[in-house]
Amino acid sequence: MSTPAPCCSSRRWRRCTHCAGRSLVAELRSADPDRGEVDALSLEVLDAVRQVPGGSPGPGERSRAVVDRLLTEAQARYCDPDLDLVAEALALGMSRTRFVHVFRDVVGLTPHRYIVELRTSHAARLLLRTQASVTDICFDSGFGSMPRLHAAFRAAYGMTPSAYRAARRDVADFAA
Repeated sequence: MSTPAPCCSSRRWRRCTHCAGRSLVAELRSADPDRGEVDALSLEVLDAVRQVPGGSPGPGERSRAVVDRLLTEAQARYCDPDLDLVAEALALGMSRTRFVHVFRDVVGLTPHRYIVELRTSHAARLLLRTQASVTDICFDSGFGSMPRLHAAFRAAYGMTPSAYRAARRDVADFAA
């Protein structure tokens, strides 16, 4: 498990949660996220959320079960542009608001942000491992349009997908 950030102390639980959440997002954005590290960071975020001083006990068993089920669904189907976790939560009897709150409590991200992170990291892996066009990668990763891919990619990596591919290939060529 990763070591806690230096800003984390018993009085700064929010910052600890924030650091663990940021580390989780960074790992998900990496070109090849380590599944064990993602799991460890997810548990770290969960532990930090559970230790809120004076806070409520958190989501109940049923709510957690719904989130766990939909997390599994998201990990299996994030490349499907029609994936709608909120609609699936509604079908399972949980309101949109409750689902978003419970999901954020458990995962550390909203459902939408979680899916975008999965899609963006998938697109980054495809950019590095294949010669497919950016347009093909966009739709293969579950983005409904090129502007959505570009916006998500800029937010995650600070550059366009094409620039990311070129920059990473330059680094690989330099290392070889």
